[in-house]
Amino acid sequence: MRKIREILRLAMSGELTQRKIARSCGVSRPSVAEYLRRAKESGLGEQELEKMSDVELERLLKPEDGAKPGGRRPQADWRKVYEELKKKSVTLQLLWEEYKEANPERYYRLSQFCELYHRWRKKLDVSLR
Repeated sequence: MRKIREILRLAMSGELTQRKIARSCGVSRPSVAEYLRRAKESGLGEQELEKMSDVELERLLKPEDGAKPGGRRPQADWRKVYEELKKKSVTLQLLWEEYKEANPERYYRLSQFCELYHRWRKKLDVSLR
């Protein structure tokens, strides 16, 4: 919360660029731009933003889910992928295409999908007959 207040204070002083504000506050430049955009969209002035409590300011300027702008990509059900790969003529690419259709806005590319699957697969216990 302190960083958001500092970002707003530095931006309202008008002396620093977004890049310099990001560097001084230890956040990314797109995050600074997003906070400033949300503050501008709120229509509140400098004094109103300063008078707001931390809870109100956080609710106003942070994304709803608490994640960074853009959010995360949905994970595939790796157990289901593992079971499907046991079937004849099923490949990771085919399963990736199904995953991509299920998540058209945010999805992993094929190479990252395969990498994540292989990482998950390494965590499985090996059992002998």
